[in-house]
Amino acid sequence: MCRVLYRVLSIGSLALCLLVFGTGCGIQPQPLIPTVAILPSAAPSHTPRPTFTGLPTATPTITETASMTVTATHSPIPTRTVVITRTASPTTSSTLTPTAIRPVTATAAPSQTPGTPGSPSPSQPPGNQNGVIGETTPTGPPRILAPLITVFKADAIAGQVTLTWAAEADVLTLTETTGSGTPVDAIGVANSGQQKFPLDQRYGASISFQLVADRNGQSMTRTLTIPIGCPIDWFFTPAPPGCPLQPVQISDGEYQPFQRGVGFYVAATNTVYLLSYAGGLVTAYPLGDHYTTPVPLTIPKGFSASAGHIGAIWQSGRWPDSQSLRQLFGWALNPPQMYRVSIELKAPTDLYLSGPANTIYELNLADGSNWSIVIGVH
Repeated sequence: MCRVLYRVLSIGSLALCLLVFGTGCGIQPQPLIPTVAILPSAAPSHTPRPTFTGLPTATPTITETASMTVTATHSPIPTRTVVITRTASPTTSSTLTPTAIRPVTATAAPSQTPGTPGSPSPSQPPGNQNGVIGETTPTGPPRILAPLITVFKADAIAGQVTLTWAAEADVLTLTETTGSGTPVDAIGVANSGQQKFPLDQRYGASISFQLVADRNGQSMTRTLTIPIGCPIDWFFTPAPPGCPLQPVQISDGEYQPFQRGVGFYVAATNTVYLLSYAGGLVTAYPLGDHYTTPVPLTIPKGFSASAGHIGAIWQSGRWPDSQSLRQLFGWALNPPQMYRVSIELKAPTDLYLSGPANTIYELNLADGSNWSIVIGVH
């Protein structure tokens, strides 16, 4: 019994001695070394190029102020392709604000696939391939080319004019017009060229040329007006188109109004001109060397007898459709009025004559004869 107790006490003493001597000899337990240790501090020290060992156990939270795609290429030493500005002291969850050059719409890429260096990844936006996100080249709407006339000039000499032009157009049209603006002819021409035109006095004291360039639904117009001038002047103004065939003739004349028309006698042509209000028609009656003296008639009250040269034709003459002139024109409203009449020919069957009140009449005696007042009133 005593032997057993002694052995137990001996084992306990030995254990106690080991414990005491172990502590006294500086034997310390070994601490556990973690694989990655991130120790934040109030004032972190940043190095120009941080180096991480392995994969970090905490992933920073990135808040972007502009919408863009952040693309990173993983390598043993991560290389950032964007410039970022830290807005808070780093903790286990950091807030990073990237500085963008241009706002663009981006889609975050949760997983990255390493690619060929220098080539854009599938999630990288189009544009600059040098790592600056959002850098694009604006293209804008397509440019529409407008027509342009660069040259349009005229050289007039010896009764003709030479036109020279140059333009940028899809369709180029050259139109010739009279001095009064009436189109004479229109032709399609090439974008550059030269052409001669006669200065025809039939078109008036001037002639105009209009060049119209059309391109992409737009037009550009240039106009040249060439003075022609007439060797003979008209006896009234404004002058009509064209030039007179001969100088004005001034002679004795007669004028008489009727119920349904007017009559003129011009001594220079020895002709009576009757102008009907019905349809604006006119007929000329040359008298020759003599005429029949009008027969006295019983005139209704309020009317006048038609005497002289006009009366002789009115009593016995007929209209081209064989209708009696007395029936067609009715009774005279006033006796014949003597005055000095001016007459000038535009063409053999087209003439201008003056009335007693400075009214100018144009008489077209060709087929379908008609008359009109150019200046003034009856």
